[in-house]
Amino acid sequence: MKGTLAPIRDFVYLDVDRLKSILAQVDEGYLVETATTTGSAKTVEGGAEAQVPGLAKIGGTGQYVWTNQASETRTLHDHIYNYVERRLAEEKRLLVLDEALTAEAWLSDERRKAIPDTAFILITGAVLINDYRYLKDFLANFNKVAAAVGRFSAQQQIQTSSEAKAKEALALASKQFQLSGQMVADLDLVLKTFVRHETIIKVMPFPDQPDARVVASLDVTGALRTSLETLVFRFGSAPRKRWRLFGQIAAAPLSTDKPYAYGGTLGPEIDAAFQKMFDSLRSFEAMVGSVVYPEISVTPIALYRG
Repeated sequence: MKGTLAPIRDFVYLDVDRLKSILAQVDEGYLVETATTTGSAKTVEGGAEAQVPGLAKIGGTGQYVWTNQASETRTLHDHIYNYVERRLAEEKRLLVLDEALTAEAWLSDERRKAIPDTAFILITGAVLINDYRYLKDFLANFNKVAAAVGRFSAQQQIQTSSEAKAKEALALASKQFQLSGQMVADLDLVLKTFVRHETIIKVMPFPDQPDARVVASLDVTGALRTSLETLVFRFGSAPRKRWRLFGQIAAAPLSTDKPYAYGGTLGPEIDAAFQKMFDSLRSFEAMVGSVVYPEISVTPIALYRG
């Protein structure tokens, strides 16, 4: 008799705290009382045995054990995720975004308005991993690196040329990848002023419509399963395969949205002046530092392959 195999997921990112919060809401599996804590294992009395996944029952006593060893904990978290995704799907509370919206519907304000403000979503697509921390560090030496790369690429031509032509080729190779000093300075200023998130991922479900995408900021200190450097080394910053992102809608901006401008007149004059500055700042943020139409912003909970 053949059965359906459960999917094997390779988790790249998992926000366990948010996952447990969802678990507490989709099931009424609350623990009633903590009994004892000994070494690496904690026993608890549970009021709802079957509704707390991942806790192994001890005999027939109604007690549960939660092992705190790192290997056991990760296994438990993976199991909780599988359980939560399945339960949300069963209760029709999981929106598969790339099935609910076509590439054309993604651009429709009416269809975007229909997306629940706090919906849990699952989306599959091509992924870009943008490490702005690395970009900020790299930008300071961009022209030096560009010159070095150019010289390396021109080595064969330089070695087979006359001395005069070699010098000319070397000078040309040193400049071909470089940006103007003003452009580097401008990019550095904009990055440092407006781009506060270190790591942004963009998930694009439709190859022919790259503007239809989900954007999320990753917590690289707590939820990544490995270091960001190791992640990029293994898969690249633009992985060849499509990945899956599970999260909660943060914002689905409309094409007509504009930054809110405070129109009040009450309060000290200095407050009004500051408010005008903040209004101007929001206009700049809308251009370079925030999620705008047609992107959809998501609070990421899990990112996985498979």
